[in-house]
Amino acid sequence: MPTRMLSNVVVFESWQNPHNMEIAKGIVKINKNMSLRELVSEMLNTSEIPYIWWIYPVSSKIRAIHEDSNGITFIKLNNKWQMVYSSKMVGALVGAQGGLDAESFPPNSYFVSWENEELARSHAK
Repeated sequence: MPTRMLSNVVVFESWQNPHNMEIAKGIVKINKNMSLRELVSEMLNTSEIPYIWWIYPVSSKIRAIHEDSNGITFIKLNNKWQMVYSSKMVGALVGAQGGLDAESFPPNSYFVSWENEELARSHAK
């Protein structure tokens, strides 16, 4: 399917916070019809640090974002298509690690989620 190119955006490398991801999965498993907003609220009530993803703030790149017919967003990174997530859309579920504070990234940025911190940091180079 063709994609449509949107604007250039700031993109960061990121990785999952395994502990909070398990908490989030458990919450969603109990309430399969939960909205993202409800999940954010529940994570804020459940965990002192609600982040499901950690952004590596020194890994920023500018890339053109593409959107497919299902609304899924992608960027081309090192000649490969990677799915990206909107920091604005996931809100309080994403935080920065390795910067001044957990909110030290542009709120309208995007991020690529890698399997672990080591892999994310290796792509930041």
